[in-house]
Amino acid sequence: MTGQAYGKLHAFSKRKSDIDASLAAYRKLAADYPKSSLADDALYLMGRIYENELKDKYLAYMEYYRLTSRFPKGDMAVKAKRRLQALKKYK
Repeated sequence: MTGQAYGKLHAFSKRKSDIDASLAAYRKLAADYPKSSLADDALYLMGRIYENELKDKYLAYMEYYRLTSRFPKGDMAVKAKRRLQALKKYK
């Protein structure tokens, strides 16, 4: 995925523009291909970026919530529910 490439680039560059590009790529994938098996992965990875890279717990919570609402049976739903529990004070 393009989002992963930008994420790896950010690991070296530490430029916010790389993280922004990663988020945009994941957002586009989830919006343009909602029936793809990767759509829930994209939302999960957006949550991880908000939580770990940008330290925005509220936006992380919202992405995990969006994932569990749109893809309750997706392969990332269990992980997202765990993160929601950990971040419930940020909702």
